[in-house]
Amino acid sequence: MIKEIPVSIVVTSIGEDILLENLKNLTSKYPKINEILVIIPEEFKKSEFIDFDNVKYYFTKFKGQVTQRIYGFKKAKNNYVLQLDCDCFISNSDIEKMYLVLLNLYGTNYAIAPVYYCDKSNKSIHEFTVGFWSNIKNILTYFICGSKYSIFKMGTVSNIGTNYGVDPNYMFNDIFISEWVPGGCVMHYKENLITHNYYPFKGKAYSEDLIHSFFLRNKKIQLLVTKKSKCYTEQPFVPKEFSEFKKFLKVQKYYWKLLNNNSYVKFYIWRILNYLRFIVQR
Repeated sequence: MIKEIPVSIVVTSIGEDILLENLKNLTSKYPKINEILVIIPEEFKKSEFIDFDNVKYYFTKFKGQVTQRIYGFKKAKNNYVLQLDCDCFISNSDIEKMYLVLLNLYGTNYAIAPVYYCDKSNKSIHEFTVGFWSNIKNILTYFICGSKYSIFKMGTVSNIGTNYGVDPNYMFNDIFISEWVPGGCVMHYKENLITHNYYPFKGKAYSEDLIHSFFLRNKKIQLLVTKKSKCYTEQPFVPKEFSEFKKFLKVQKYYWKLLNNNSYVKFYIWRILNYLRFIVQR
C-alpha cells in the first residue's frame, strides 16, 4: 500500500449533512488522499465547516452539479482526478485500486468507475435478475428500446437512450468496458477532463452522467468499470411527480438527440410506460 495517493478528489455539494460524514471517511483512512476539493455555492456557506489538512473548500457564485464540478476540475493539481458525489462512499483503499488500474494501463485514454452497491441492502444497484418477469422485460426492452438481450445489455445504452449498469456478479474479468458510467464516482486523467458546461439545464442534473459519458467517448476515452473497487450509495433517483417527469423527459430527449437516433415513437412509448409504472408503485 502506498502512503499517499496522488489524486485530487472533486466533491460537489450544497452543504448537506452527509458531506461531513464523507469527508471524515476520506480523511481518517489510509492511504492518504493528496487533495480533496469541496465545491459549494456561496448561499450554502456555513461557519461550522470542519478543517482537514488535505481538504480545500471553494465557494462559488453559481449552483449546479456540473458547473461546480467543472470549477473543481480546473482547480485540481494532480494528474489523476476523481469526481465524487457527497452521498457516494468509497474507501481510500478502493480509490487506490482504481488509481493503480489506470497507472498500469497503456496510454491515458481511459476513465474508470467502481461497481455500485446500495448502502442499505448491500446489493448491487445494477443487479440483473432472472425469471419470468425479467424475461418479459427483456423482450420489451429488446423490441421497444432496441437494447441487447438479458445480461448482454450490461453497460450499454439502447437506441432510444435507456442505459443499463454493470452487475459485478456477471463480470467475467476485473475490468469491463462500458458505454457509460454513473457520475457519482469516476476517476480521470486530468488531460481528459471536460471543462466546458456540457449540461444545458438548470436544477437537478438528471442523466448528466449519460451526457458526460457521451462527450468522453467522443474524445475517444474508454470508459471502464472495475469490480476491484466498490462505491456505496442510495438507489438511483426515479421521477415520481409529474413536474419531475417533465424535466427528466426534456433531458432524456436532449440526450436521445445527441445519439442521433430516430426512434421517436419508441422513445415516448417507453418513457410513458415507465412513468405509469412509477405511479403504480407509489
